[in-house]
Amino acid sequence: MYHRMKKTTVYFLFYIISSILLSLWVLPGDYHLYSVDYTGNGTAFAAGSRGTVIIFQDNGKSWRRIDTNSEAELYGVYFSSSNTGTVVGSAGSIFRTQDGGETWIQQESNFRFNLYDIYSIGEETGYITGDDGTLLYTNDGGDSWELINLDINNYLFTIDFYDSQHGAISGSNGIVLITDDGGRTWDERNTGVTSTLFSITFTDANTLFAVGDGGIIIRSSDAGNTWERLDGRTRQDLWSVSFSTPSKGVITGENGTILFTKDSGNHWSRIQSYTENRLMAVTLTKGRGGIAVGLGGTILRTEDSGESWSLLKDRPSYALYGISFYDNTTGIITGSQGTIFITNDGGKSWNRLDNIPSITLLTTVAIRETSFIASGQFGAMIGSQDGGSTWSAIQSNTTSWIWDMLFITNRIGLAVGDEGTIIKTTDGGTTWINIPSGTSSRLTSIDFNGASAGLIAGSSGTILSTYDGGESWEPLSIPTDTWLWDVYFITSAIAFAVGANGTIISTSDGAHTWYTVASGVSTDLRRIHFIDDKRGFIIGDNGTLLKTTDSGVRWNKVSIPTTGNLRNIHFIDEKTGFIIGELGTILKTTDSGTTWTMQ
Repeated sequence: MYHRMKKTTVYFLFYIISSILLSLWVLPGDYHLYSVDYTGNGTAFAAGSRGTVIIFQDNGKSWRRIDTNSEAELYGVYFSSSNTGTVVGSAGSIFRTQDGGETWIQQESNFRFNLYDIYSIGEETGYITGDDGTLLYTNDGGDSWELINLDINNYLFTIDFYDSQHGAISGSNGIVLITDDGGRTWDERNTGVTSTLFSITFTDANTLFAVGDGGIIIRSSDAGNTWERLDGRTRQDLWSVSFSTPSKGVITGENGTILFTKDSGNHWSRIQSYTENRLMAVTLTKGRGGIAVGLGGTILRTEDSGESWSLLKDRPSYALYGISFYDNTTGIITGSQGTIFITNDGGKSWNRLDNIPSITLLTTVAIRETSFIASGQFGAMIGSQDGGSTWSAIQSNTTSWIWDMLFITNRIGLAVGDEGTIIKTTDGGTTWINIPSGTSSRLTSIDFNGASAGLIAGSSGTILSTYDGGESWEPLSIPTDTWLWDVYFITSAIAFAVGANGTIISTSDGAHTWYTVASGVSTDLRRIHFIDDKRGFIIGDNGTLLKTTDSGVRWNKVSIPTTGNLRNIHFIDEKTGFIIGELGTILKTTDSGTTWTMQ
């Protein structure tokens, strides 16, 4: 009996998404896909971000999206039969189908932690793993779920069974739990590793494989009692493992990694994937078929048990956060995965740099002539003095995440971040000093009107003001306690701040008093930008773009070719502007924001 390994599940706290309708081989939307499971007869299902469920037919030759009426992150999917399946995800989300995935009914878990994986033993019995040692059990088809006390706090990412009695769970800190009584009891086994194990599978009654952080591959030949390390010849994080026979198996991971074995894991070879996106999940059939899925909606297909793969669809998995232009031609965009794009032709083309020091997330960027400074995760800061050709590290004097940066002169700049962080430079960014903020809120935006008056916005309805060029800051009283993502001056008297749940607030007296403005939306609003004193734009989650032509009194929604999460907006002149966001989204307008096209 060869075991049908279904997928991996995800420790995924970070990525959020967008969408457009493309061609036959592109999903109707841009999503991350976290999990995939075959149901038999050439049919498979994948689950992902924003409630995404995809049905694959004819062994992945065609697919379509199923509407779950949910915006939850769906991390795990499992079908116990061709008709009955379950998906699980963020904040205790559980959905079940009994008609082959055409309709999904939400089940009440009574829990609000993240759920990562599910395995069903028949139609009635099932287990779900999740945060902080969570293991849920049902014996009534999911009508009710019981929390099993494992007395551990490890994240449990994946669960697999060989038969109705023998199962395994893997998770953080190298944990593996084994049951031989159908899940009534679970015993921890010493794996000899402390890395997170993202995926585990049986290949026969005695043989298990688990994979995880840093290229970890371990194998047990005695039902999980003892484990040995295997050499996969990679240090990439590995997210999923699946076998079609006891000898043939595939592992997928970071940066498009695919490893293949045909001798039960004794030797692994690297297989071309044609993508650099993280491959979150892989499933192989008992025959020769298989599907791998990942970030950016990546989909790959094999017809030879994993020895070769065809890339059917992918988009960049990086998110873009920072954008700045020196003039109408020279600009820079920064984002996750250390992503930096440079343009020297006003955004007609963008050149991605590959000479960036190892920084995971660059949230903000400033530009002065040929000098760039980018900053982000844990206070990391890098600078270039030659238009991006070479980069070097800068000491930011903080380990807090930096979320926004602004230069008010060529020499004087400020940056803001987590835990009330404000740092200031007076030498063009070479050195930075800490400025007291008087708050522990996350500070996400800073703007100045001139060299003296400035505002900072942040979490918990925080707005700080300065009138001395940022040397000292005072909190302001405002009519909201919601998260404020951005603040923006139109004139010395008029300013706006935008934030969570469609929040817009404004001042017309130099920030002394604030009032709320109707947005007409409930999505989080991330950035605001005006091209003159009348016309302005606000961008936000789920492809939200609002426009005003009356100085912000009224805001109207504008249709654009994405429903993804947008992160920044910038105009280089009255007509030409850019919007950036997740999954590498870059939108451009050349008619003052009337129409937008995807670059």
